[in-house]
Amino acid sequence: MSGNITETNVPNRADFDLAMLESFPQYDLEMETPWTDGVQRFQGVALNELLLAVGAQGSTLRAMALNDYQATINLDELRDVQVLLAVKLNGRHMRVRDKGPLWIVYPTDSFSAADLPRHQSNMVWQLRSLEIR
Repeated sequence: MSGNITETNVPNRADFDLAMLESFPQYDLEMETPWTDGVQRFQGVALNELLLAVGAQGSTLRAMALNDYQATINLDELRDVQVLLAVKLNGRHMRVRDKGPLWIVYPTDSFSAADLPRHQSNMVWQLRSLEIR
């Protein structure tokens, strides 16, 4: 994680390995997605808790995937709904071929149909980096 953060563990950014992410409280989210079959159980850290831990100060979060797909997420939005930075899918750590190792997951059942496409486009899998702007 980089950008406008106050807590770092390497110069100019905060790097997290799997053990560090799993040291945060873990939450479950069960839901269907357009990219999976049937109800899936995601487990991971609440993205807003991770942002608090690094002292994120800004208005947007740029999420970038391994394939360079990008999404820009409004930080205010993350305060209102529990978005997960999922590390597990159905109890197993995700591999790159399974959209892992990290996947931003919105509780899509919580949104109206009008809001759903925008939130789905923010569900970045194979997450590589986050930048606070």
